[in-house]
Amino acid sequence: MSQDPNDEPASELIKRIREEKEQLIKEGKIKKEKNHSYIFRGEDNIPYEKVGKNEPVSIADDVPFEIPDSLEWVRLGTLVYNHGQKKPERTFSYIDIGSIDNANQRLSSDESLIEADKAPSQARKIVKTGDIIYSTVRPYLHNMCIINKDFSFEPIASTGFAVMTSHADFVNEFLFLYMMFPNFDAYANDTNNSKGVAYPAINDERLYRAFIPVPPVSEQKRIIEKYTSLKPYINKYGNAEEKLTSLNGSFQEQLKKSILQEAVIGKLVPQDLNDEPASVLLEKIRAEKQRLIAEGKLKKDKHESIIYRRDNSHYEKLDGVERCIDNEIPFELPDSWEWIRLKHVAEIARGGSPRSIKDFLTDSDEGVNWIKIGDTNKGGKYINSTKEKIIPEGVTKSRYVHAGDFLLTNSMSFGRPYILNVDGCFHDGWPRLKRAEKGVAHFQIDNHRSPWQRMLTF
Repeated sequence: MSQDPNDEPASELIKRIREEKEQLIKEGKIKKEKNHSYIFRGEDNIPYEKVGKNEPVSIADDVPFEIPDSLEWVRLGTLVYNHGQKKPERTFSYIDIGSIDNANQRLSSDESLIEADKAPSQARKIVKTGDIIYSTVRPYLHNMCIINKDFSFEPIASTGFAVMTSHADFVNEFLFLYMMFPNFDAYANDTNNSKGVAYPAINDERLYRAFIPVPPVSEQKRIIEKYTSLKPYINKYGNAEEKLTSLNGSFQEQLKKSILQEAVIGKLVPQDLNDEPASVLLEKIRAEKQRLIAEGKLKKDKHESIIYRRDNSHYEKLDGVERCIDNEIPFELPDSWEWIRLKHVAEIARGGSPRSIKDFLTDSDEGVNWIKIGDTNKGGKYINSTKEKIIPEGVTKSRYVHAGDFLLTNSMSFGRPYILNVDGCFHDGWPRLKRAEKGVAHFQIDNHRSPWQRMLTF
């Protein structure tokens, strides 16, 4: 905002503030400061500070930023005072941290009325209309507001607040606005000022030593007027920025899911009429299963399922009974695709854990890889190595799997799929899907990461 040379300089405001402080001291309403701060510009245009009877020292390296000539630097304690404390003697309206809407920096519309004999020990600080209250505990939460409403009973604030009344005609809205400024925030939350780990707090003495830039009164009012007119746009931009930040944080994962979704419903790439239809692949799978059954390597399925299309609907023949399954089909497929139950394209088996596992662990190179959830990487697709091994005797108490098999976690991080690049045994926190045809596991892993993974039937 441009400076107006016709404005009364801020130095005149500061003179009036000092005069008012002296009058309040004479009236016994405030105490005299032991080490009064006086900040001025030297002939070299550098800010200096004289504290008490000490010699002036340069504070050019201490002030947060440079200010125009019409502004002045002061310590916060120069600008404000408080009304002291008292123990409530009658019913009062209690203002504690919970009374503040820290998203909008305003008081709750509800009053917390408390009888004097039930007053919390922290209910001591006197507040009046126009005062700024600032939570000194975890100041980064911005539990602060201007007292701008009437109360049915005398308001008393918690000792967790610093209560500030502006001197003379210094504009409290301007001070409040500056206390929301990042430079003030950085000072209040600096570990040299705010002490404590779980609940860091800045004491009043440290708080009142903060540097505050003081513009002329007219300029303070113009700043508040401009800020008020811009606030709706600031809020709108802030909301948009939050949404953008959220979108940026999730965009990669959402894009990945979207691509996978398009892939598994047949819309990611165009259909090639020259491709061998999926029905031929299913015939190959059935032929391989029959061969494995004949060789005694696979048990015959007592409830074989056959899914087919007829009259633009989907039917399943199970145990000789035909039924329409349109209400179970998650989405429409291209004509060259087919639906099938998962158990008919993969052999499903659960892992096993030797008991007690610590008796079977070994550091020997002859040990067998012991595959655990801890061997996975979040967002990864493969398990390439294991951290532990078990002795060969443990194999009979577990289940041996091979590179290329597909594992699906069903404990801790439920539903995450992985393809093995190692042989070994795996515990009972996993089901294994042994592929029936080369390449099926890679399709399954993307299938399980799609939004409809829970609709798959085992």
